[in-house]
Amino acid sequence: MNILIADDEEGFRGLLRDALGSDPTIQLTSACNAMEAWWHLSDLEQRFDVGIFDIKMPQVNGFSLLKRVRSCPRYRHLPVIVCSGNNDRETILQSGQLAASYYLVKPFKLENLLSKIQEFGQRRRPVASARLPSSSSASPIPGAS
Repeated sequence: MNILIADDEEGFRGLLRDALGSDPTIQLTSACNAMEAWWHLSDLEQRFDVGIFDIKMPQVNGFSLLKRVRSCPRYRHLPVIVCSGNNDRETILQSGQLAASYYLVKPFKLENLLSKIQEFGQRRRPVASARLPSSSSASPIPGAS
């Protein structure tokens, strides 16, 4: 199972690497911001089965990344777990409106995240073979320069 982590906190990415890195069936790819995450998603050599996105990241936030993922035929159905320190109703509702698969408020029990990763990994859908827009088109993520 290939998992993409997009979070600007190195400690959080390291925690997930430590928790999941020993499982030979899991391949982790980390991104420190939304633009780097989109770069990984745009790589036609990679296919992700689950995304774990933070909302509050520098430059481009996780909502913009999630919106872009949902508009891409290749990843429209990618299960995305939002892990954020924001626990206000508006943020959680916006995540749902953008079709986040699950929302976890930081800090949370690692077992809850691992359970959701396993659940979504078992329900994997085939990834569409559609090509992503070329890099010469508009900014890959709304709000990016």
